Formats: sequence, structure tokens, C-alpha cells
Amino acid sequence: MTARASTGSRAPQGRGAGVAAAAGIHLRPLSPAEPDDASAQGREGCDSTASRQASPGAKTKARVPPDLARSLLWAALSGVVATSLGRRFHPKRLLRVAVEGSPGLFDPFLLRCRPPGSLRRRFGLRLGPLTASALPAGRLIPPATAIARRHPLSATSRAAVPTPSLRPAAAVRGFNLIELLMSMALATTVFMAITTLFVRQGEVIQQQNEQSVLNREARFGLDHLRADLGSLGSNTTPNSAIDPKVCPKPAIQLRALSLELGKGYVSAAALNPNVTPVSITLFGSLDIKTRFRTTRIEGTTVTLDPAGLPATQPEMDAIFAPDRFLRISGADGGSMFFPIVAANVGARTVTVNANIPRVANADPCGYTGLGANYNVDVQGFVRYRIVADARPGAKLDPGGKAIGSLLVRERLLTDGATVKSQLVLVENAVDLLVYDFGLKKKVDPSDGDVYLPKLVDEVVKPDGSGVLGTSLAARPEALRFLTVKLSVRTTWPTDKLVHRKREVFWQPLETWLLPGEVTGSHPVVTVAARVVFPTLLSRNL
Repeated sequence: MTARASTGSRAPQGRGAGVAAAAGIHLRPLSPAEPDDASAQGREGCDSTASRQASPGAKTKARVPPDLARSLLWAALSGVVATSLGRRFHPKRLLRVAVEGSPGLFDPFLLRCRPPGSLRRRFGLRLGPLTASALPAGRLIPPATAIARRHPLSATSRAAVPTPSLRPAAAVRGFNLIELLMSMALATTVFMAITTLFVRQGEVIQQQNEQSVLNREARFGLDHLRADLGSLGSNTTPNSAIDPKVCPKPAIQLRALSLELGKGYVSAAALNPNVTPVSITLFGSLDIKTRFRTTRIEGTTVTLDPAGLPATQPEMDAIFAPDRFLRISGADGGSMFFPIVAANVGARTVTVNANIPRVANADPCGYTGLGANYNVDVQGFVRYRIVADARPGAKLDPGGKAIGSLLVRERLLTDGATVKSQLVLVENAVDLLVYDFGLKKKVDPSDGDVYLPKLVDEVVKPDGSGVLGTSLAARPEALRFLTVKLSVRTTWPTDKLVHRKREVFWQPLETWLLPGEVTGSHPVVTVAARVVFPTLLSRNL
């Protein structure tokens, strides 16, 4: 290490040159303009005795070279980026990046004022074996002249000098078992808390969605019932027994509305007491509201004008079905009701079950002339009630009874009791109730006073008697308004929801319990609507 470079400058010598050569770092040779005095340059910038004597009152601070700070910061950021990308970033690479990132890392200040022992204590690193090819040659040319002169070393011993290596120092502590277990316990607790929060939030959202669906389904069924109730008395008779416009009187009493108690199905009645759904039977132009004109009436046959008639026999049979009544009305407002027997699209005729009377001196009821230009429409019975879910695959309780219940709209035959067809409106319906009635107080049309029964048992009795019952003494024409309420339960029970039994039948229904459920119950959604009958008011029978 005593030879000089070809440029005339003196090559670096000593221990620093050996370390640099072994590490693959080419030290820049001194130029003639650089000072060769190790005492002048070797101690420049250090906290020497002279500097302390020059300012005895000043406090000296160890300053980190800017190149070193930038290098370490850049290396640390590179390590963070590499770690975030999933790559292993060994401390040896960290220092290598710092070395390659700034030529000032091996500045004379560091090795002159911070010897290798200080580096080990400061950074927790020590020098170890590293091949000469570990650091790319020619990449760094630090000004290490003073280093080589300050630590001279012979050529033979220079070859035996260990090359630098970067390994974690023994003094650096890792995680012990207790710390690791505590970290795992804390992470597990946080994870369980977050999981519980998300699970609970999902359950709440599911319950809200199910109740929203139930509310929509309940509204759908209630809207059907309201639409049929709203048309009561329109183009029909409120009560054929006392209506003077109905002549001749039909074989059975036709009532616009009648209520029945105890006709609704209750699933798990022992677990859900005081639930008595009502059955609501309506009569009128509820399905077919089209009017036709007659061209001739003779005996039991009514011939219709072709305008507006269906073109095919199935369509004709769907309108003039045997489960409906044919209503024939004249210009004076009189009406005749006859059950339909058959219809013929080719002949444009409808046949009824009895001879249609002609007006005569002894009989003021019937038609006049040939029976032309009379209005004809079809009317029938419709019943709303809650029935057992008897569909294929429906669940049964241990006693063999249906667990599910349905709100249905039933088409009845002309006897007003036999079911012709059934339409399911709402699943899991549990209660149908009518209350808050407005009834005309007296039969006298001049008396407009009304009374307001609150409960259904005030207007109808279990035996059918009452103002809105099914007996001959019923007066549905006195009805002015009422409130109808429908309750629907959820499909799945809610855990830890306490079942509250209904104490009396008019109390709100909050929960529903099925057999075998011990940890929860079903929430109940209830919808209600007030229905007014202006046609019945205008008829004022």
C-alpha cells in the first residue's frame, strides 16, 4: 500500500485501505492539491480539545453528517416499501442501500470520529465476513485518505483483515414468549370484538330487511281488501232484504258486508291465546265491472248486444261464470238478481236459473216489452279470511296441524258459503281484525246520527247475530266506516326475543310463538287502514 497511483498522487495506505479493498470499495487517491497532514485533516470537525478550549462556555453537540442522515433515511424508506411489497429486506441490504445511496456514508468523519466500535454500539451492527463482490466496485469513491493514514496496516496483515458484514448484534433483543402471547391475546380480543360487531350488524340488517318485506306484503294484502271494501254498495244492493229497488227478491239474502267470528285459523293457539281472526264476506261487482246491454229477454235467456262481448267461449265463460249472479237493472234503478247457469258466445246469450218475470198488473217486478236496452253486469261473493297453510311441503307441528297460516281471497258460489277458488295474498298472516265502526243509529232516513262501536264483538256475535252478522236481522246498510287491521309474523324467530302473550283480543299483537321454540319468538308486523263507504251513505237505507 506504499505505491502511488499513475497520476502522481499517493495511493491510500493503512488499515482503512485494507478494509475498503476487501469490501470492494475503491478509495479515491489523493490529488496534489489535497493536504497530507493527518493531524490537520484527520481531526477536522471532531470535538477536539482545542475546540473545547476555544469556547469553554459553549456546549458541544455531536452532529451527524448530512450525507449519513439522508442515506439512512433513504435506506429506511426503501426497507418499508420493500416490506410492504412482501419482499424480505435483510439489514445487510439496508446498509448496502445506504452505502450505495450516498458516497458520504464512509466519510472520514464517521470512521475518524466514530470508529467501528462506536458504529457497533450506535447501530447494533458489527463487522463480519463479506466478500469483495458484495458491494459493486467503482460505485463509491469516498474520501478515505485520512482513514488509511490513521490506521496503518502492513500488506500481509491486510489480507487477513475480516471484511465487513452486516448481521444483527447479540445485544438486540427480540420478542420473548410472554410478549408474543400477550400480543396474540390482544390481537385475538380485538379480532373477536370486530367479528362480533359485524355479525351483530348483519343480524340487525337482516331483521330490518325481513320486517320491511313483511310490511310490504301486509300492505299488499290490505290494499286488496281496501279496494274491495271501497266498492261496496256501488251498482249493487247493500241489503236485498230491505232494499225496495230489488224486485223480485233473490232466494238468499244478499248483504254488502257480513262478519263472522271464529272462522279464521290460528296456528299454535295454545301458545298464542286471545287471537280470534274474523272472516269478512263481501258482495258486489268485485271482479268484473264491465256493463253490457240487452237486446232481448225471454224466459231464462238474456240476449246481449255484441258490443263489448268477448270473442271466444273461454273468455265468455270467465265473465259469466256459474258462481256469479246476473244483475239486470232498468232506467228506474230497479234490479233483479239471478244465478248464472251458462253462457254462449255464438248466440250471445246468458242463461239464468229461473224465469225472468215480466211486469204485469199483478206483478210490478220484472222487465217490460221485449227486454231490450237493460243494463247487465255480473256480481258475486268474495271472502277474506286466514286459513291453514295446506300446500304441499308445508310444515306441521307434532300434532299434525299446520304451522303456517295464509290470508286468502276466496270466490264463493252463489250460496255465499262454498269456495269456488282461492287466491293467496299474504303468507304467515296471524290475525285479521275489524274495529272502530261507524254505524247509523236508526233506520229512519231522516235521522243522521251514528254510534261508534269500538270492538268487533259489539257488532257481531259468535252465533252470527248482530248488526254486521249473518242473520236476517243484520243491517249492513247502516255501516258508514270501519278500521281493518292485518298482522303478519316473520318467517324465522328472533333469538332472545321474549314472547308476550295477548291478554285480551283487542290488544296489539307484538310476538308470535310456535311449538319447539324456547330461545326466541317471531316479531309481528301490523298494518291498519280506515275505510269509508260513501255509497252506503248516499243510499241511506
